[in-house]
Amino acid sequence: VGLVEIIAMQNPAFAEELNKWMPYVNYGQYAHFIVQQAHYFHQAYPAFKPCVEAMQFPGDTQANNLLIFKGPVPIRKLGGEVFPLKIILVNCYPIRAPKVYIDRQMNAAIIRDKQYLGAQNEVTIPYLRDWNMSRQPNLKDMMSYIDQVLQADPPVLPDVEKAMMSTGFQ
Repeated sequence: VGLVEIIAMQNPAFAEELNKWMPYVNYGQYAHFIVQQAHYFHQAYPAFKPCVEAMQFPGDTQANNLLIFKGPVPIRKLGGEVFPLKIILVNCYPIRAPKVYIDRQMNAAIIRDKQYLGAQNEVTIPYLRDWNMSRQPNLKDMMSYIDQVLQADPPVLPDVEKAMMSTGFQ
């Protein structure tokens, strides 16, 4: 019994969902690794769902179908307010880090205020910047790091955070 079969036995609904999308993407020799990573990630973060979108990043010669995981990150100190994330497994994943975005419109002042946010709401944390296969990075650990960052410093302006906390959103 192979890994894909074991995953299908442990979580048939997720395996079916992932298998629906895998034929539309091409990660070459890393396809099996990606299935494994997706499984471990989904065990820890079951609200994240896979899908495929055609995307083109700077340096790409054409748009490519990329595997994406979308899901919510509830912020406890903001009363569970949800910030949706989009995790994009770029063409060279796992050699290159995935792209992670807060998938909602953000005020430019928030983006300027938060050191972990870049252009277009891209999450720019050290874990992603320092991505190196020799360190065995993975989606589950990456998401844990992102969750810690968002919990400690939610993507809202400081005065909004104070107002929400003072009205019982703790």
